[in-house]
Amino acid sequence: MTNGTNVSATKETGEPDHANNAGGRSVWWSWTAPQSGTAVISTDGSTFATILAVYTGASVSALTEIISNDDASPLTLLSSVRFSATSGVNYLIAVAGWNGDSG
Repeated sequence: MTNGTNVSATKETGEPDHANNAGGRSVWWSWTAPQSGTAVISTDGSTFATILAVYTGASVSALTEIISNDDASPLTLLSSVRFSATSGVNYLIAVAGWNGDSG
């Protein structure tokens, strides 16, 4: 588990729209899967409407989306993804505010 804020964050030049939303105020994490298996990432506990996306690639302009999510369910503004991670692969994880929301 990690905590963070996107209050002073911006959207990078060439950054894709996550989950088909222009978003904004994105923060990024890099994670290398220690073993193959199911990975689950969630913004549970966030205080604002989030967008979550997972990519592979070497730069913002050359990303391949693995999975993205706007709302984990119709009753929440939080995001959650589940995907098959491959051992040794570096995944880039973007958390952004829906329509530029922040918290």
